[in-house]
Amino acid sequence: LDGKITTYKGISKWITSSYARDLGRILRDKYDAVLVGVNTVIKDNPRLEGLKKSSFKVVLDPDFKIPTSSYLFKNKERLIIFTSLKWKEKIEKKFPSLKIIFLKEKEGLFSLKMVLKKLYRLGIASVFVEGGSFTLGKFFEEKLIDKFYFFISFKLIGGKGALTSLGAKGFAYLKNCPYLKNIEIKRLKKELLISGYPDYF
Repeated sequence: LDGKITTYKGISKWITSSYARDLGRILRDKYDAVLVGVNTVIKDNPRLEGLKKSSFKVVLDPDFKIPTSSYLFKNKERLIIFTSLKWKEKIEKKFPSLKIIFLKEKEGLFSLKMVLKKLYRLGIASVFVEGGSFTLGKFFEEKLIDKFYFFISFKLIGGKGALTSLGAKGFAYLKNCPYLKNIEIKRLKKELLISGYPDYF
């Protein structure tokens, strides 16, 4: 309820109910791909599966830190990894069966517009950006999120060190902060699902 997605110790399992998590899987089915940053893979070892279909799984991983023991790596048929161009020669030889897209990065960050452009060229026209906090925050800052879904648990977590849903830097001035429009609010069993479209302009 207070906007936190982890405790200050980084614990997030589980803030929302199993019912809400099932709805999240249904949302994944609506998109061509589900995208996360590599730290989410390291911390949570997610499957990123929908209920009915298997979308592409996209991992932003500038330093190629994805654990080879992770579920996504072991089930890499529909996995796409973005990593730095500097790893190209080493990784291509070591993992020839992986779908890897090499991009230039600046201070460990990719151009997110270029990421989306590369995905579009692969026939991926819609992307469900699931996390983590920093990745979501960067997409938000660059005004690349068309629609938000917020699952609001009634738990209160607090703590300065606890992550919020939109990390990274954020907006400096309130006049630049977008409002959500065309908002829908659904009361679930133990939480709310709030969806809407950011008005960036």
